[in-house]
Amino acid sequence: MANFFGKSNNTNAQATPRAILQGKFNSARSSLLIVIAFTLINIALIFTESNTYFLFSLFVPYLLAVNGALYTGRVPGFYVPAAYMWSDAAFYIALAVAAVCVLLFVLCWIFSKKNKVGWLIAALVFSIIDTALGLLYYGVSTDIIIDIVFHAWLIFSLISGISAYNKLKALPEEEEVIDTTAEAVEAAPEVIEAAPEAVEAAPEAAPEAPVAAAEEAAE
Repeated sequence: MANFFGKSNNTNAQATPRAILQGKFNSARSSLLIVIAFTLINIALIFTESNTYFLFSLFVPYLLAVNGALYTGRVPGFYVPAAYMWSDAAFYIALAVAAVCVLLFVLCWIFSKKNKVGWLIAALVFSIIDTALGLLYYGVSTDIIIDIVFHAWLIFSLISGISAYNKLKALPEEEEVIDTTAEAVEAAPEVIEAAPEAVEAAPEAAPEAPVAAAEEAAE
């Protein structure tokens, strides 16, 4: 069984190529979930007086939300000249687009659950687009170097998951025989435990056989 981070809790299963590849695919899905969670947390923090910002966040949804909040006076302590103020309608549109962006990643995470690699490929495309737009907005600078590294990690994780899926599909069917053998090995202790009971029952049944034979001969 795989845990939250895609690693198997069964030490025997860890040794099989199938379990290792499945773990990489699950790890890619976990990366998506981390991104979604921290993006939503960062957007929520915009509307508080906290200056906290967590890494592992998407560029586009956060930029849409933060600029919409800043330029409509919704961020405490931040002043914007009237000439640069956005309308309330513009704010809600920006927030709606940000929500759609996050929703796309949520859908990719949900529907990739049963090894549906197409949704993981879609998440990879969205991640590349998000990274490109973020670099266009910020430029390449030391101020966002950690964010850039994170986005590179996300893209690498998704590529690894997709590659693992392709290798998983290419595994021979004989791999299932290994799993069946492993189940037989796990069941062996139960068979061994049952053996002494059978041995103890044998002497009780043995005397009954000659007696039954003698009775039949007498008849």
